[in-house]
Amino acid sequence: MLDNPLASALPDRRLTNQVSQRDGVTALLLNTEAQSDFPSGIGNMCFSVTGGESSWISGTFREYLQPGLCRWETSRLNYMLLDIMQPFVGSGRLPNAKRTTDPSIGLPSASEIDSASDTQIRQIMAALSSDALLNRVFTDARSSGPVVSERELLREVRNNLVDKAGKPRLTWGTGALASTVRVAPGQKAGIRFTLSWNFPHHLTPDGHEIGHMYANWFRDAAEVNRFLCANYDKHRSLTETFARTLCDTTLGDPMAFAWSSQLSTLVFNTWWSKGGDYAMWEGLGCCGLSTTDVDYQGSFPVVALFPELKLSQMRRIITRQNQLGQVPHNYAGSFDEVDPGGFARVDMNPQFVMMVLRDYLWTGDRDYLESMWPHVLRAMTFTQSLDSNGDGLPDRDTGFQSYDQWRMRGTPSYIASLWIGALNAAVAIAQAVGKTEQSNSWKATLLQASDSFDRTLFNGDYYSLWADGILRDELCMTDQVSGEWFAHLIGLPSSLSKAHLQRALTSIFRNNFNPEFGVHNATAPRRGPELLTLNNLQAGGVWSGIEFAFASLLMDHGHYNDGVQIVEAIHRRHLRAGQPWNHVECGGHYSRAMSSWATMLAAAGFKPDRPNKSLTLIPVAPGDFRIPWVTASGFGTLSRTAQTLSLTSAQGQLELNSVQLRRPAKAIRLGGRNVPVVITAAEDRVQLRFSTPVIVRPSEALEIEE
Repeated sequence: MLDNPLASALPDRRLTNQVSQRDGVTALLLNTEAQSDFPSGIGNMCFSVTGGESSWISGTFREYLQPGLCRWETSRLNYMLLDIMQPFVGSGRLPNAKRTTDPSIGLPSASEIDSASDTQIRQIMAALSSDALLNRVFTDARSSGPVVSERELLREVRNNLVDKAGKPRLTWGTGALASTVRVAPGQKAGIRFTLSWNFPHHLTPDGHEIGHMYANWFRDAAEVNRFLCANYDKHRSLTETFARTLCDTTLGDPMAFAWSSQLSTLVFNTWWSKGGDYAMWEGLGCCGLSTTDVDYQGSFPVVALFPELKLSQMRRIITRQNQLGQVPHNYAGSFDEVDPGGFARVDMNPQFVMMVLRDYLWTGDRDYLESMWPHVLRAMTFTQSLDSNGDGLPDRDTGFQSYDQWRMRGTPSYIASLWIGALNAAVAIAQAVGKTEQSNSWKATLLQASDSFDRTLFNGDYYSLWADGILRDELCMTDQVSGEWFAHLIGLPSSLSKAHLQRALTSIFRNNFNPEFGVHNATAPRRGPELLTLNNLQAGGVWSGIEFAFASLLMDHGHYNDGVQIVEAIHRRHLRAGQPWNHVECGGHYSRAMSSWATMLAAAGFKPDRPNKSLTLIPVAPGDFRIPWVTASGFGTLSRTAQTLSLTSAQGQLELNSVQLRRPAKAIRLGGRNVPVVITAAEDRVQLRFSTPVIVRPSEALEIEE
């Protein structure tokens, strides 16, 4: 059963319901002919059934389809309680009533009924009989005797459908489909119901129409429904293959749930306009769209699954970069305006630069990189101008950032680490676009900044929250090496002291993680006046997007079990809250939580370099394992059995010229055949270059004997 919900806010809804049968599919199209100055609720829906012997009610009164709720006043019995289930239980079929519009509209008045001819009365009654409820009333009246005249029945209909003021008493527009099958013992029968919708009028809050991309492909919900039914087997097979692959892991249910559950945000929060513009709410209907400092953590699954959308999003919003070189914060509710005060967020420029490199490494889109280059240069130039003392680190105007209710000062470790990560990424970008001189300049700054970061901010246990001359804040921030997280996760070498980094990771986990609550954004292990700061909901808060990022940072740097503990704590907490698919930060389905995808990447050590058709595979999961991998060209499983790594494709393919491993391989096979390689050793890994490209297909696994 399905209500027609269209134009629900309008006084004249002008609903129409229509049944059609085609290619073994019985479909019910719910439509409206209403007009509105703000037509966001104007569209249509389609409900269909396939399999068995179908029957239907195209449209009738909602009360009749809800058992026991339809009270019908009649002088014959005082009143009757009618519901569709009584005849349906007896026959297993609906009455095939094909009423397309509300019969209460245009009913003759009492005086018109009295003055109408018998022929006119019969014509009116015949038209009303196409409604399931009214047909039921007429049938019961004619079969129960004594005989009631049609004129009397028409008066009865009017009394029940409209009040004295002429307003409807019942709600029309509900339709129903059924399918009847007979099965013998041991037999099976398949019946499929399909629901589709088409609401093409996507309007911004000021009434500007931007539409939906799907309006370019489908005229109405009926076309959508036919497409779904015609391609059902293919779509179901591919969807189940992807879902099963994503959950086919030995790393435990919390890990599998983490990287799959937050994909729901892609359904809830995204805009894709008719003109091709793409954006995602920071939180559902909250804060803004395409929020740079939230995309930084949350966009990993987007670039893996729908890279063309991520790249188009970056291309569009960066056109709003200001004259100083500052990157926009987000769209303020539409594509027409960005958050005017958001440019002051000092973390967004370096985050943008790192995302540009990540996008290029995952897609190999050279045009994208070259189009981004002027914006990268301006973003880097601005952030570099915030270094007032020449130590290579920002120390001016650093207070306002993604933690927008928690101000910092001087040189914050969070901002400085992002800057180091951006320098690391910018060096690679400049090299890729042939800007050798600029690359060398940033490389020199990177060396200076990395040295200053360790020397200025490391306090022996972790990196201080900030240092400003002789003043410093010793809060222990979970996000203190955020730039290292992102840069290393996409395959860049670490730029910090390895000893200090390891000590800091251990300290953050020890101080900030609580198995009951999760990972706090900050704690005050050295006590003191900083304790007061933790009363700030952002400083002392728990954000799952930051927790997932930190968990993947731990994994990526050898603390796999600690990272898993964090993921398990997040999982328990949201199960207790009854919303495992909906992580709330500022608004529901908060997109930062999609950083959960990074735990899959870190556990597998899966770091693609699409421009060079290269892949780093340095898994940190211990022992034998299975972990999914996903790119736009295909998806599959990375597994280890004994001393053999296997890369298999479940769908699509992965083309490789080389693979980077932690240690040399004893043998490499593709589809069981030996693959000749040239081995080159680096500082902490080896590169295996194939003499001819290797293509991992569903029929041919790549096996690496360690």
